[in-house]
Amino acid sequence: MKPSNSIRSTEFRPLLDEAYKALELGQFEKAGQKLEQALQISFDDWELLSALKCVEYWRQRKDKLDNINDSIELAEVRLYEWKGFVSRFVPKLKADQLMATHAIQRWVFNSAIKSYESIIDETSEKTPEVRLKLGRLYKGIGDYEKAQDYLEDALSKMPSARVYAELADTYALIGQLKYAKVFFREAFFIGAEKIELEYLESGLIRKLLDTLKEDGYSGRELQEWVPVYGVLHGIFNIKRELKPVELGQLKQSIYSLNAMMQDNKEESKYIIPKLINRYFWLIDHYIGKKEDRSRINEMLKNIKHLDARIYQKYIN
Repeated sequence: MKPSNSIRSTEFRPLLDEAYKALELGQFEKAGQKLEQALQISFDDWELLSALKCVEYWRQRKDKLDNINDSIELAEVRLYEWKGFVSRFVPKLKADQLMATHAIQRWVFNSAIKSYESIIDETSEKTPEVRLKLGRLYKGIGDYEKAQDYLEDALSKMPSARVYAELADTYALIGQLKYAKVFFREAFFIGAEKIELEYLESGLIRKLLDTLKEDGYSGRELQEWVPVYGVLHGIFNIKRELKPVELGQLKQSIYSLNAMMQDNKEESKYIIPKLINRYFWLIDHYIGKKEDRSRINEMLKNIKHLDARIYQKYIN
């Protein structure tokens, strides 16, 4: 007999909440037991069924994780498994904002924070890398103040695309959109292929990624198109003046990428968006310096040659 709504409301939700609390502690057996009890009350609830699938996913990896004794290695493996979980498994559930995934994220991230903070004071060349990881993890559990502190410190020692992207994401999450746009633009110019998209959470970047996926992009190709779409959709719209040495490096990069594309046609699908983004930067520079219009037109012609569709969206 199907349980009444009153039974469902008084017993079902508390069982789910207990399961989520267990997941935050990495207690998958206990979480599974609570979910099985809830299943007796409602066997077709999408949230419950999705949570059960999440528990089973991590149960299958429990023995592997339990056999790792080194805390840093364990943190790294858990994070590796987490990336696979959110990039390959969770999308199949077709359930946005699933509480089970957030609970598991808190377990993975909190345990990793404890491991990394135990070595943060050690004198090591890897310290900026550890600070990047801690900033990313604190961002993931919603402690944006600590995330910002760690990431800004990491950026001062290691100005890499990954740090810029994580700091941009943090700025977006706390509503500092101007800084977020500047730092995202910088990150994807320095090295789009190096950015770990799985860890970016702000709506500013997630909506852009969803648009790219809808247009059929994935993997590294998607990452290279992010800055191009960022310009077209008005997200990467806060510019900065290039230093003379940066202008020289930009022009050299364009020359090298064009030569690379001629020599390696197979890589062209990655090189084309990278080139277009560099043309965008050069056009912005010419506009800012009020250069002769013929220089801008030359860049526009190059973009049109690479991708007429992007050219039309850019000029309209």
